[in-house]
Amino acid sequence: MANAATMGGPARFSRWQIRLHWLTLLLVAIAYGAIEAKGLVPKGAPARDLLKLVHFNAGALVGALMLLRLGLRACEFFAAQVHESS
Repeated sequence: MANAATMGGPARFSRWQIRLHWLTLLLVAIAYGAIEAKGLVPKGAPARDLLKLVHFNAGALVGALMLLRLGLRACEFFAAQVHESS
């Protein structure tokens, strides 16, 4: 089975990549839980608006973390390319 090392990529992810991965998963779970819980709250209740806000903010943070993760991955990829060529 192919892994990152055999595909030419890094053999191991950095601690920051792993932390960002799990933080992203946590935020996805929060966003999902908030939108599911919103369905249980009566329309017009303040808690319903709060759950929508939590869902929106968790989703925005997921998007920001994904961009950060992609940037970190790109920086590490290019650093490895420079290191290999020297």
